[in-house]
Amino acid sequence: MPPADDAALRRGLVIIGAPKASTTAFFDYLAASGLFAVAARKETRHFQSADHPLARRRTTPYRGGLDQYAALFPDFPARPLLEASPDYFYDTGARTALSDVSTEMDALICVCLVRDPVDRLRSMFLFARDTIGTVSPGATLEAYGEDLLAGRHARWASTPLVRDALDVGLYGSHLRPWTAAFGKGLLVVPQEWAVAHPRRLADAVTRQLGLADHAWPDEMSRANATVAPASRLLHRMVRTAARRWPEESRVRRSVRTAYDAVNRRAGGTASEAEGWSPDLRARLETFYREDAVTLLPQITDLVGPDELPAWLTGRPGTPRTARA
Repeated sequence: MPPADDAALRRGLVIIGAPKASTTAFFDYLAASGLFAVAARKETRHFQSADHPLARRRTTPYRGGLDQYAALFPDFPARPLLEASPDYFYDTGARTALSDVSTEMDALICVCLVRDPVDRLRSMFLFARDTIGTVSPGATLEAYGEDLLAGRHARWASTPLVRDALDVGLYGSHLRPWTAAFGKGLLVVPQEWAVAHPRRLADAVTRQLGLADHAWPDEMSRANATVAPASRLLHRMVRTAARRWPEESRVRRSVRTAYDAVNRRAGGTASEAEGWSPDLRARLETFYREDAVTLLPQITDLVGPDELPAWLTGRPGTPRTARA
């Protein structure tokens, strides 16, 4: 816990994005320290606009002010609050609401993890097809990429998260208003660097919040990995339960437990091996290159020039991760 004279300080850290960029892994890494007040759900989605294309069901709709938000974190303000709702990144209403709440806090840090957009696009598609089942099981990654580059979005219209995923990787344009709203309170971090150096990132954010030093692990766990269902029928049952019953209901927990025990196959599946053809990957990299150049000045100076990933610099040979 923080020192007694800091116990009344209202501090927090919100991981605002980007989806499929190790936000769950970094959230779990920080939460395991015991330094933070954590809500019952990693993604409270408290500030999500109800009409936003990426909106999903929230715990409690935002009605203004810090008190309602703070009530989601039982140990706040004795500990800084911590959440990760990566869809905030693309939501103007969420950004405005979070900015308003920050004026009632002593310190609020927003962290945005940005991942190679071509890898992120692949991960988002496989997650939608093989984990949450919102894309037809017969759809292929290659056809998906070709459709998006050609502007053929109709096939994916039923799932905005997948239909709009190409633009989601244009981080620079989305980040500019966040930078204007939060200034030095916004840390933009390449996902590849965060995975390789989680201790350095955790040390930086905890120091900025005025927390005591902590012995951080050397690695983040692999969280929220894309997995393929062995049974589509059981997969549909789980999703029906998720829609019909509250998050913590006994029925939902029972179905989910059965699903995890019988149906999920972590790692080594065909979906994990499915990748872009060299030609399509090159065209996707060209699509994102100009935006990546605009993103560079916004990257935190925690990351040295020689530590920047290749997709940001164009330098060959910089290590990439395959983390989903």
